[in-house]
Amino acid sequence: MEEEIRKKRFLDCRVRFMEEVNPKEFIEQLTCLTKSLEEEVHCWQDREGARHAAFRLAMELVKKDNWYADVIRALRKANKNGLADAIEGKQDKPIGGASRSGPRPDGGRDDGMDGAWNAEESGISDGTVSSITEEREHFTETSRTREQAVKEWLEYLETKQHDDGIYQQVLQALIASGQQHIAEMLEDGKVVPDEIIQQRRDLVRIFFPRLVTVSPIEMLPWLMCLSDEEQNAIQACKDQHGDHPAAMKMVFYLVLKGKEMYGQLINALSKAKHELLAKDLQDMINQDYDPTSDKDFPDISADDDNSKPADAGDQQQQNDSTAGGDLNNLASESLSNERTSQPTGPLNVEIHKDSETVDHQDQEESNRQGPQHENDSDASNVSPPSTKELKLRSYQMELAKPALSGPNGSKNTIIVAPTGSGKTIVALKVAMDFLDSTRSPGGASGNALPSKVVFLVNQTALVEQQSKLFTNYLGSDGVIGLSGGETSHGPLKSILEAKSVLVMTAQILVNGLQDHSVELSHIGLLILDECHNCQKNAPYNKIMAAYRDMKLDSKHPRPQILGMTASLDIGQAKSEYQAESKILQQCANLDAELSTVQSQECLEELAQYQNIPTEDIIEVKGRPTDRFAKVINTIMEKIEEVIECTEEWDTLQAHNPQLKIPSSRGNQPYEQWVVQMQDGIAVTVKAPDDKDTRRRKLMACTDHLKVYNNSLYINRDIRTVDALSQLDEFMAEIIKHKDDWNKLTDEEQQTKENPLDETDEFLLKIFNDRRTELEAISVHPNSRNPVLEKLGDVLLKAFETKEGVPEKRGILFTKTRASTEALRKWIEETEHLKWLKPGTLIGGGGTGGMTQRQQINLLELFREGDHKLIVATSVAQEGLDIAQCNVVVRYNYVSSVVAHVQAKGRNRAMGGQFFLVVDEQLKLKDKDLMNRIREPMMLRATKTIQKRLTQEKELFLEQIKELQRIDQVERKLKNEQDANKSKSKVKTGVKLTCRKCGVLACYNDDIRCANGAHHVVIIDKFRQLYDTKDDPKLPVEVDDFYFQKICVCKKCKTEWGKIGKHKGITMPFLTPKGFILEYPNGKQQKVSQWKDVMFEVAPFTAEDLKKIVNTDENEMEDEGDEARNDADKE
Repeated sequence: MEEEIRKKRFLDCRVRFMEEVNPKEFIEQLTCLTKSLEEEVHCWQDREGARHAAFRLAMELVKKDNWYADVIRALRKANKNGLADAIEGKQDKPIGGASRSGPRPDGGRDDGMDGAWNAEESGISDGTVSSITEEREHFTETSRTREQAVKEWLEYLETKQHDDGIYQQVLQALIASGQQHIAEMLEDGKVVPDEIIQQRRDLVRIFFPRLVTVSPIEMLPWLMCLSDEEQNAIQACKDQHGDHPAAMKMVFYLVLKGKEMYGQLINALSKAKHELLAKDLQDMINQDYDPTSDKDFPDISADDDNSKPADAGDQQQQNDSTAGGDLNNLASESLSNERTSQPTGPLNVEIHKDSETVDHQDQEESNRQGPQHENDSDASNVSPPSTKELKLRSYQMELAKPALSGPNGSKNTIIVAPTGSGKTIVALKVAMDFLDSTRSPGGASGNALPSKVVFLVNQTALVEQQSKLFTNYLGSDGVIGLSGGETSHGPLKSILEAKSVLVMTAQILVNGLQDHSVELSHIGLLILDECHNCQKNAPYNKIMAAYRDMKLDSKHPRPQILGMTASLDIGQAKSEYQAESKILQQCANLDAELSTVQSQECLEELAQYQNIPTEDIIEVKGRPTDRFAKVINTIMEKIEEVIECTEEWDTLQAHNPQLKIPSSRGNQPYEQWVVQMQDGIAVTVKAPDDKDTRRRKLMACTDHLKVYNNSLYINRDIRTVDALSQLDEFMAEIIKHKDDWNKLTDEEQQTKENPLDETDEFLLKIFNDRRTELEAISVHPNSRNPVLEKLGDVLLKAFETKEGVPEKRGILFTKTRASTEALRKWIEETEHLKWLKPGTLIGGGGTGGMTQRQQINLLELFREGDHKLIVATSVAQEGLDIAQCNVVVRYNYVSSVVAHVQAKGRNRAMGGQFFLVVDEQLKLKDKDLMNRIREPMMLRATKTIQKRLTQEKELFLEQIKELQRIDQVERKLKNEQDANKSKSKVKTGVKLTCRKCGVLACYNDDIRCANGAHHVVIIDKFRQLYDTKDDPKLPVEVDDFYFQKICVCKKCKTEWGKIGKHKGITMPFLTPKGFILEYPNGKQQKVSQWKDVMFEVAPFTAEDLKKIVNTDENEMEDEGDEARNDADKE
């Protein structure tokens, strides 16, 4: 309690401390400061001056141990005895300065009246003031209205007009209560019209959305119009609730101040590095208006008398009401005084009164506190406006300028700007400008480009997000979104002819170019979102390779290229030169020049709209002892011994000399070894016959090793119970097969295949032998994961709710799909975290992936708050724009510098936090620090390349062209090699045998490829070889295919693919992962994707469909005959 009293007295004397103390000299007398803090004080004073440094020093001192005695001793040693006495409470009125009256440095006047007036605290105890104090209760209790109370108070003052000092006391009370303009009016003898007073307040209200984004503590030293009590209240609000509520409280106090406030506010904004906001405020006041003069405030709102508040302020009003003042109408008034708001949907799109242009920036400014960012790309909740013209910020126009049509034509451009800066709005502007120029008479002269825009994304989840933005401004008739995860809308060429703007995944355009259903010359403007992905064999680069060939080899018209990214990829560059070379290659790939924000004015403006999150790396020691891992390692050793005892082990090592069992388990090298083992088995071990089960034995062993290795991952990163649960799930399939077999009679077993052999029995037994022990370990207190518990602490603190701050959203990134599910389960089962209601977001590829519709639904629930946290793989790193998201955590997961920038950029709302929580044994901290070093290197290299473009343009363009020529030669050589491979592809006779048991499933002649992607078996007898099983992620619809169940080998239950419907007919769809491919020449192959097979697959035709239909009808007749025969027997 004593400590709190001391702290309060010291902070009450803060203004006096700022006036009397030279921080650099004062800290020499202190012993409680660290060396680093002393250096910071010197920096503060050098940059901002002594007053600002003293203010920050005061705030730091009260956080230290033994600060009080240290400060008092230092003050007395510096002969500041009056200030020391005030802090010790030996003066009646400690809150004032040594001399608070007289002129201030900023030109305002100071009469020692900063505190909220109170007769007793002021040391005024004459009978007059005492009687006023005694009557105060009467005025507040008996008066029905404020006006009535004021009238009674004035009448009472008339009876005291001859008392000594009453006039000064009334002035003091008016100033202390925030009515300084009335005191000024009384002193000047000049009546200030009410509308002028209102205009003063309106000015602050107009700038309210931007003012509440500043850090108020940095501004307080310069806001002398705020009393010590008010400054203390703002500081307390900041400590308890954060910058945003404190800034709102500051604005609330400022609107009650007199004319001197404006000069101080502008000065404070400049000192706090908000020069652009200060300039805008000064411009609004008027170039000739001197805030310290007696001139009337200029009329700034004469044209806006009829403006109406925007409905979008509802959320803001809720936030404001908790900030310590009556701000219910502040946000909406700030908007209404600047423009008219037209209600057109759930979040009004505001139309500027003068130019009638849609102003995205204003909407975002009013929403930066929480409701919704619209400026980047998330416009899914905004209704279409009545005009297509956008009003861009200055820095956005600078970014767009090279790509806009003009007298010199538009250029291929890569826009490089921070995440959240509104790059998609820039792309929208370029697209609208392009469509207008190509549609207008003569607009396409000199360039025969069609009036078609294709916007490419690299994630299916982004299709709807970006297509909605374009729909909002171009209408739904001209815009369509396409992805491989949705039902086909028809041939791509027909869609392109029917629509002006196509938003699609890049692979769709790749497929269209490969089957020649569409040409690049059919497109006028090609936009590539997250264009840093235009590298190597990625879909973006396949499309741009076709473009570069057109440039080098033909005169056909090519589309204009517009790329967008926050982070050009510099890979593992170790020097500026390497980074520049990487960026130059990306310019060559996209055949484009760079566009960044360069002018100082635009850079300052951009800084105003950047929400730069705080970054923290939290490294934690894992479990001191891990009994679960020891048991699992013992089991894995036994399985490895079985492999080493087989005859094939020597053959496998001869085939691949590097195929040695790793010394450690539960890591990526071990997982790679398992994959190499299975590849080697596929190539060297022939399909077994009835007596030869060698391949089955080796495949079963490696399958189990893979699952055990994954369980070590889960145990290390999450809970031991989750690792055991994964093992139980895997073993449950085997146990089910065993139980089903045991239920059969001896006669039935004679006619069926036992799905388990002796190897399966052995593998099941060694697990069951240790299962009870593993379960006991999993629930033991020593199995608690310190890293996971720290993650829980981080999430809890990051999501801490504060009064006046909007509800938070967060993304938790992890490396694998299995860990996303385990983390979700852990959060749901943890009492103090389950309120986060986590969802999982993973990619669409492979078994168990999410469809586009599932991803969209999940993100919609996230936006609406049904999920406050998403647990995601890298699929969520790029492009996703969730306006409310301001918590991003990476858990035991560090990738590249691009991934670092992109993941950090998922922070969209104010107060962003970016965490890395890692197990120290993984050594990921150093890797992340390297990414942080490479990030500024990337920015410097980008600026250097752009500078070269300006100063050495001819040389730059020639280098680009040379890189493109080299790339073309390399691609042609590779294409020739691929063509030769294609010519040598086997046409017939390739066996597909089960990867585990070796049963012959079908031949390549029996497979057809539907829609260029789905491989169907059309022969009747194949149905006798497989069983089906349910999957919790099915059914799911992809394109015109409806997948319902999993297809597994009837003999060994290895997964072969899916059972689904196409054209209303049920058929089996295979995945190559389930098979070993045996060629007529004796060669064997194991592949993960159909594109890697060395045989031909015929396309699926109407005749094939008819054959399957006839087979189904015959089977139905046979089943009917069997049913009738059974009925006759009964």
